[in-house]
Amino acid sequence: VCMTETAEVLHLLLGFMHRQRQPDLFGYGSDVVMSLAEAAEKYVVYSAMEICRLHMFRLANTHPKEVFVYASKHNYSELLDKTAPMTLTWDAKTAYKRLCDRIFAIWVNTSMCSIHLL
Repeated sequence: VCMTETAEVLHLLLGFMHRQRQPDLFGYGSDVVMSLAEAAEKYVVYSAMEICRLHMFRLANTHPKEVFVYASKHNYSELLDKTAPMTLTWDAKTAYKRLCDRIFAIWVNTSMCSIHLL
């Protein structure tokens, strides 16, 4: 079986599946935490999903676009609301590639409204 996740991410993910204390994610870089968050959603590892969502809140100010994409894919409205204002400088072509059609339409509408307010 070919998996797209790194060995480090899979090792962390398995740590959430075993009967042991859950891994402490504070010592890991944002790229590992974001990859783990996606893997937890992909493989529906409930014990990891919520802790990863909380860590994504922590990363929202430093990685708003990545967190916005994650939130849009997994329907986390609070994260969308938190990161949306920080994505308004995103160019539309890139946003279109990264977002589903429904979220892209909302993002464009929000972007246009913010331009008119200026």
